Amino acid sequence: MEKSKKIQKNGSISIPKDMRFETGFHSGTAVDIRSDGEKIVITPHAAACRFCASIEDIVFVDDCKLHICKSCANKIIKAVKTDD
Repeated sequence: MEKSKKIQKNGSISIPKDMRFETGFHSGTAVDIRSDGEKIVITPHAAACRFCASIEDIVFVDDCKLHICKSCANKIIKAVKTDD
């Protein structure tokens, strides 16, 4: 996904909501910013849950390529569990 944005006079730039959602960046997420040649790369500072932004009890689900906390994982399991 690619979008164009203008840098504000104070040097700030906003990240579009759909890009934040896609990458798991939530309000309050700490990020690392580095220069990579002619690019600026922004990555999460610490692994955070894709759903609630918690940094406690995080697991990485490799098949889905996402970080999730155990609390949200348990809620998802409970929601999809069926009693046959």
